[in-house]
Amino acid sequence: MLHALSIFLTAYDPSDLPGSSVDPMGFDRGYTFLADSILPGMTNVASRPRYLSVLCTGVFLADVDPDVSPRRQRDRRRECALRFERLWAMANALASRRTDISPSGIRGITYVHHEMDRLERKGASAASAKYKLLARQQQYGMFGMYGAIAENMRFLERRSLILTPDAGARLAEVFIDEAEVPQPVRRAVKADKDDVNVSLDVLRDWGERAHVEATPKDGEARLLREALHRDPVRSRMVAVLAEHPRLVSDGDDADAEQRRLSRLAGMLGPWGENADLRAAMFAILAYERCYRLSMLAFERILWLCRVGPSGVLSPSSLLSDEVLLQTADAFPGAVDSLASALDAMKEAAPTLGFNRIEDVRQFLLKAASSAGDVMMFSRMVLSRHADIQHGKFDRGRRKMPWVQETIQGIGLTMTRAGGRDFEVARPERISPHYYRLGSADMFLKQGGTR
Repeated sequence: MLHALSIFLTAYDPSDLPGSSVDPMGFDRGYTFLADSILPGMTNVASRPRYLSVLCTGVFLADVDPDVSPRRQRDRRRECALRFERLWAMANALASRRTDISPSGIRGITYVHHEMDRLERKGASAASAKYKLLARQQQYGMFGMYGAIAENMRFLERRSLILTPDAGARLAEVFIDEAEVPQPVRRAVKADKDDVNVSLDVLRDWGERAHVEATPKDGEARLLREALHRDPVRSRMVAVLAEHPRLVSDGDDADAEQRRLSRLAGMLGPWGENADLRAAMFAILAYERCYRLSMLAFERILWLCRVGPSGVLSPSSLLSDEVLLQTADAFPGAVDSLASALDAMKEAAPTLGFNRIEDVRQFLLKAASSAGDVMMFSRMVLSRHADIQHGKFDRGRRKMPWVQETIQGIGLTMTRAGGRDFEVARPERISPHYYRLGSADMFLKQGGTR
């Protein structure tokens, strides 16, 4: 996503996701490879840089007994950081009720508002960290969403939760100073229990200074900026983004990022230090075209099965469907464009792990070779979907495909999960993947460009 929880590193779902599944055609691993080729170490979901300051500060505030085991030391750091996250989230929500600052970037904000409503009904004047923030805070909150980013940017070592002295510990010290973390908050974080109260007024005032959307002061901004530029590829890409920010003409729909990538790729020359970025951007554009066509073919088969009177799709229905015919017709050209783009990318950056995209590439080549026969093309799509689903697990059992071919024809399986509940007839209606540009823009906004 993950890099971890929302952007998956393989074509397979985490085992705790429900049976409906994501990535039914197995494109996520190739997508992540391409995203890593322009903005390594980042994710789409980790789009609020201030969370890194909060994470480091929560770990930093832990009083760790050096005589206990490393595991107990780590548990202590984790406990204090989670407590700090809950108090900071509350401070953000309180501040947003007094100002026009939005707390929308806060993980678990709905849970925070529930707790605030409870406190209001009680007439309470103080709050504690003893409330539920998300169903599983460690997995889906600050640690899950930002832990890998913090490690990639060299703020901490995730296994031990030990901060790096020159980046992580320094960021915590600067945040404590510049955001003026109140002493009552520090005492509550360092306590051995969650129910140490902090005045709502203290939290509210702190929330205005330390809000997730607030512009960091000089020291915090400098450390975030240094982290952003710590990786040379990422540094060059964010420099390009800073020089060519998002335009109104890029739009704000699902294709806005694709248009921006197209514009940026056209501005970069085929030679020079950014030739690899240019090649990667063209590969991304070609990859998304193949992804959308593949998903359109799959979604079309699902839809035809669902709306058919018998729930079973006959070969004649496939052969006469105009959407599938057009999709199959466009497929070979799209795959050829991707193959050329990947060749150019490999020439510009031969050491990248192209094996991560090979699985998808092989499927696309096979599907393209069968595109002259809509029935064979459809079977290739269904076979790919079945292979991907069988590689996933739900509570220890392999996941089933949503649709498959039988002797009666193509029909929905008992799983009957996934897919859209409306008709999609054009590839443009399939949303593309996002390539972390929004997260990079936020880092540029909060860390500055220099």
